[in-house]
This record gives sequence, structure tokens and C-alpha cells, in this order.
Amino acid sequence: MRTGFLAMSTLVLALAACSTPEANSTGDRATSSSPSAAVTAAAPSTPAIAVPAEVKLGTVTDIVAAGWLAGIPRPSFPSGPQGKVAVVASGPVTVRPTKTSIVPIVVRNSTQKAVTNVEVTGAAMDATGKILGSAHSLIFSPTTAPSGGVAFGFVYFDPMIPEDAKIDFTVVSKSAAGGLNAQDLTVEQANVVGDSITGKATNKHAYAVKGSFTVNVTCFDEAGALLTSEIGFASPTASVAPGDSVTCQVDLHGTPCPSSLVGVSGSQY
Repeated sequence: MRTGFLAMSTLVLALAACSTPEANSTGDRATSSSPSAAVTAAAPSTPAIAVPAEVKLGTVTDIVAAGWLAGIPRPSFPSGPQGKVAVVASGPVTVRPTKTSIVPIVVRNSTQKAVTNVEVTGAAMDATGKILGSAHSLIFSPTTAPSGGVAFGFVYFDPMIPEDAKIDFTVVSKSAAGGLNAQDLTVEQANVVGDSITGKATNKHAYAVKGSFTVNVTCFDEAGALLTSEIGFASPTASVAPGDSVTCQVDLHGTPCPSSLVGVSGSQY
């Protein structure tokens, strides 16, 4: 499946119909305008969601081992402020041919409970503090972040913002104890084929997962720093029964992507 402005617009409309985080959601603010250096993260707490005992999901290696992401990079990120869900890393502003901009981000859940429905708002500012644009996140992978865990996403600016803009992030989330709207599939393949990322993901839950299925690609440079993000959709788009799979092809639009992490998610309801 080829992606681009149409895919981005479709995803914006689809996610607008989903439920929003509760008023008592956890929030935090952070500011960044360039890729954050990878550092060793603090030891995570025991996750509050059902995963195998040996999988803690506090690091990217843990998440890949659980199957919620697939790819080669194993970056590490800051621990973040205790008791908060916060943006702990952000990449550069990528200006697209469609005159829109994307900024890849990583959030860490430093609370004691698993969270889901993470939403990030980005306010772009110039050197004087003047607001140049406002954006919001569209998707995170994994869709649920356990205590100590990280999730990858991006904020999408339309129209575009200057590449040197500073971004102030605001994060809200919802406790996973209240139920999950989105469900991650187990990503079994993530391949670079020409100017695309192709892949396969399987429903290993005990119940059907409904489409549409969003593919979230996070690109890294040769040093392992955040570079950019791309999105697409997997097929088929209908419900996928336990054990069944979806496949995808996400266009990189000529954007360099030396290495990537790929997540695929649908809906439980």
C-alpha cells in the first residue's frame, strides 16, 4: 500500500473519531528542537499489562522481544521525570513535499501504572517565543506503555513549520486499567525494499482485532538518533481473527531511512 498525504489525512479523520483521554490523565511538558542523544535509561518497574514474565518492556530490546516492534535499532532514552508520561527525545523537523512537517518523538511512562491513548501536542515557536504552529500526535507504537516503557510516535504540522523552530510538547494519557481501544499486532517482518518498508504482522491475541490497521515507521540515522517518521495502512482492513495476519508497504517518499522500527496496530472494539 502506498502512503502520502491521503494516508495522513485519512488517519487524522479516523483517530478524530476515537475517544479522548480522560480529564484526570497524566500530563507533562518538555521542550526540544533537535535529536536527543541516546543515554542509558533507568531500570523500569514491573509492567502493569499482561506480558510474559521475562519481558519487562522497559527498553527497545524488550519491546522487540515481545513483538510489538520489529527492526534493527536498539536505541536507549532518558528515564524522564518520575510520576510523569513525558517526551524524552525528539528528532528534527522534516518538511514534506506536501508543505507539511513531521517531528518524530519518544515518550516514556515514568508512572507506576500502564498507560494508553497517549496524545502529544506540539507548539512550534520562533526564537522570540511566538507560536508558529500547533500540532498533535496521530499514533504511538506500542499503543500501550507499561510502567517504565517507551513508545514511538510523531507530531504532524499542517501547514509546515520552519526547520529551526523550537517545539514545546504537552503530553496526556489514559490509564490502561480502564480498557484498551487500540491493540498492537505482533510484527514478524520489517524489510527495506526499494523506497519502501514492507512487513507482516499477526494477531496473537485470543480475540479478533478490528481494522483499519495503522503502520507506524520510525526512522533512525546511522548513529541511532531519531530521523523521521512515516505512516501507512496494512491489508486487509477488516477484522483479523486470532492467528491471521496483515501485510503492508509504506512509501518512504525518498526520505533517507538507514534503519527503522515498525509497529502495527488495530482496534479491540
